[in-house]
Amino acid sequence: MVKRVRILHDTGLQVLPLQEITEFSYQPLDQFLKMFLPQKDTYQVVDQKKSADICFYSVQLDDENRLKDDELNVFCSLENMTFKGALLGEYKFYNKFKRFGSKKTHVMFLNDVSQSEIIKNKLIIPTINARISYFLTLKKIKNKVPFAKKKFALMISQHLENSNKIIIYKSLLRVGSVDSIVRVGRNIMNKSCFHSSELLELFNEYKFIVVCENSHTPGYVTEKIFNCFLAGSIPIYNGAPNINRWINPNSMVSFDESLLENVSKIKDNEELFNKMLDNRKIQDNYNNIKINYDTNWEKYSD
Repeated sequence: MVKRVRILHDTGLQVLPLQEITEFSYQPLDQFLKMFLPQKDTYQVVDQKKSADICFYSVQLDDENRLKDDELNVFCSLENMTFKGALLGEYKFYNKFKRFGSKKTHVMFLNDVSQSEIIKNKLIIPTINARISYFLTLKKIKNKVPFAKKKFALMISQHLENSNKIIIYKSLLRVGSVDSIVRVGRNIMNKSCFHSSELLELFNEYKFIVVCENSHTPGYVTEKIFNCFLAGSIPIYNGAPNINRWINPNSMVSFDESLLENVSKIKDNEELFNKMLDNRKIQDNYNNIKINYDTNWEKYSD
């Protein structure tokens, strides 16, 4: 069955067809649909002013009159509602409706929750579940750069909200040279940060990728760690304190007191490096997860 989808782009959903993307933060449309929609149906994107079966919107919506009563209304956030919504007040949706106050919303993908549940007649789904479901359909790129020619480490965070970024950077300098994506990745800033081939090829040049999330909120896991896995690089992770709920800790290096010891063991040992790359990435409880919810709005009506 073909279902029509409209996307309210001006509410903070940075989604475009791949060929139209010119900014790093935008996600390819085809990828978005596969990530956040059940794959049992076929979908056709229509103009946002036309009638549809499903409507997607995000953190800058503050007028519920834009949502129709006969559509499944899906709120989708790739950002941290707890941090930038509740604490900083940057999101119009949160300022107007608080967390779950929107009466016309049926399904919510939230990037700062850790389990699916029903709250105020809304189906809440962790965004990380959608990321994993899509990741499991992908294949990592072939290892183009031999271990002996790989560079040591790359910092990919462009923001300073995470103070541990500087600590990690200075620590790693004690054992190797650390590049910054701001300096070496200028030619990919017009490509998508969501698993683009150009980004993965850059990551593949390095043994380690430093993944610092912008906050340490449970459930807040972005695309960064999945880019590492797809590129054949080892993530040095600092972010969600419950990351091990979804991600196998043996597939990454955590930011803790053993950071330098673990990195030093691996950086010149190809066998250990490949062993970590071969470790399963997703915990068993989530290794077959699929995004599945009823796309009929009537199922969510009182």
